[in-house]
Amino acid sequence: MHFYIYTLPLSLPVLIPKPISVPLVAISNHLQLPPVVTYSDNVLYNWDIIRPRESNELGFQSPALDNLRSQDMFTGTIDEQEFYLASARIELRGVEALELMRATMDEMFVGDAIAIRRISAYLHKLASVVQDLKGILLDVRKGCDPSTFYHTIRPWFRGADSDPAHRKWVFEGVEDQPTNLSGPSAGQSALIHALDVFLGLDNCNVVEGGVTPDQRTLLRRMQIYMPRHHRNFLRHLSTNPRHVRTLVTQANPDAELLDAYNFTVQSVKEFRDAHIKIVAIYIIGPAARERMQLEEADPEAQVAQKGERVVLRGTGGTDLVRFLKGVRDKTAEAVIEPTLE
Repeated sequence: MHFYIYTLPLSLPVLIPKPISVPLVAISNHLQLPPVVTYSDNVLYNWDIIRPRESNELGFQSPALDNLRSQDMFTGTIDEQEFYLASARIELRGVEALELMRATMDEMFVGDAIAIRRISAYLHKLASVVQDLKGILLDVRKGCDPSTFYHTIRPWFRGADSDPAHRKWVFEGVEDQPTNLSGPSAGQSALIHALDVFLGLDNCNVVEGGVTPDQRTLLRRMQIYMPRHHRNFLRHLSTNPRHVRTLVTQANPDAELLDAYNFTVQSVKEFRDAHIKIVAIYIIGPAARERMQLEEADPEAQVAQKGERVVLRGTGGTDLVRFLKGVRDKTAEAVIEPTLE
């Protein structure tokens, strides 16, 4: 569908023919996912192993992060593959983070002094995992050229929200026209949402307050694009009666636990700093250079647009800069200051 849409001249309306639209919408409804490319399509379900591993009896083991390849791509370039695999590596490395969350919640059920010490250790390990995630994210620069990404790769998987001609996508032969048609976004990763919920940060929609209503709406909307089991997992995690932040802020907080919690929150904040840096390199920078070139070619347009704020939208339809900085700042504010006796 994306190949079809983005090979049409921008002057033509987007009318998706029945042989594509009818089966795609039917399957998407069955999977409870929108009929558009999502993060799960180009990341979660799109990696494979290059060199087969020997079978073992230990069950699932995360593959070596340098032993991965993408299965399906729009351009077939190494740059596109490395862009997808950066996120896939983050998801695979994040498996340990989920295990640490589970172990922490088990210890919270006990709640004694030994459990508190174990939770502190688990939080330090979780912070270390998040720091690894930051390193993996920044390493995308080694294999994916920003200009190639912005001009050659990104245009293929844009959703209707970021259609360059602002065209409405019409699914021929479909009675109830789909409305959720944003493209893939890192905000559709359940792993990052899980960190927010687990640590009790203000960024996830299940926590009231903190971010603006628009940001909470966006975060809630991103969950529409997640596989249904991931949505169910986040819902289960959010209804857990034992919250780490509540434990840390109890009447007599444990100093070691407080330090471990704050260290973990700071690690998440640094991960979001790295995300903003990558967005600046791969989207904001190329977009600014493109805009300057267009203004140089058309001076009248430059005068007309002077003073207007340019809203740079991500493939998910978000106001990138404002949204990412807002969520990052709220993460930083979640650090708990020690009380003075």
